[in-house]
Amino acid sequence: MKEGDLLKINGENGVWYAQLVGFDEEDMLEVWYINRGVNRYLWEYDKDWETVHKNTVIEHIPLDISDVLACYKQWGFKPITEETFVKLDDDIPDDVLLPVGEFDEEEEYDSEDNMDDFIVPDEEGEAFTLAPLDSDFVRETHELVQKFNTWEPQNPQEQKLKSFVDHMSLKYKQHDDNRQFAIGKTVDYDHPPVKK
Repeated sequence: MKEGDLLKINGENGVWYAQLVGFDEEDMLEVWYINRGVNRYLWEYDKDWETVHKNTVIEHIPLDISDVLACYKQWGFKPITEETFVKLDDDIPDDVLLPVGEFDEEEEYDSEDNMDDFIVPDEEGEAFTLAPLDSDFVRETHELVQKFNTWEPQNPQEQKLKSFVDHMSLKYKQHDDNRQFAIGKTVDYDHPPVKK
């Protein structure tokens, strides 16, 4: 299992749906449940994540970035936005209005041929470079990165958040670092310049 994977969990009164966000202790998983929102046909992430034992997982669906919609379909949902979903087996009446989201036109995303001219593989694009210090936004962003490095979480939720961000940033830094090495460069991702 890896962070981002979709899970069906044996809950108190049936199947619960969650996304894996981390690992806690030996046999415990940190998950973000999705539940019905104010609109009973729209499912949304809970505000906080929970910790569950790995033995409660009854189905594990690895999240394949190259075919996200198929993974969600196997999970039993169609994403509307990155944080809202509709359940595929819900019989939604015609008079119920649902928000329009970036995943609404499923057909457009199903075919790789439709995206050939749009998606540039990482290997063909430019490697990451630090933004020049020519605007307040860039300076502020670089300062926030520096502050995050020295941030000491004050409670378990903050510790989980920092751990999650650290894990994700390490993954992407390693990926880009390999590309930088191939062209003979290095980037200090954690210590961007804050002054000219």
